[in-house]
Amino acid sequence: MKVAVTLTFLDIVPVQVVCVPEQPPDHPANLEFELGVAVRVTRVPEGNTVPDGLAVTVPDPVPAFVIVSV
Repeated sequence: MKVAVTLTFLDIVPVQVVCVPEQPPDHPANLEFELGVAVRVTRVPEGNTVPDGLAVTVPDPVPAFVIVSV
């Protein structure tokens, strides 16, 4: 945030003073990691497990209406 202060004296000479904000702390140094091992696991998705007749949407969805004006 930059802050500027304006002072006015009796002889009407404006003076501006800029306040420099405090700098943020230094970031920690980057580290070089040793060699490692990467592992990837892929699963095959399972089918739907809902018994027949129980997969019902309640209440029934409202039908979508489209109005086109020319």
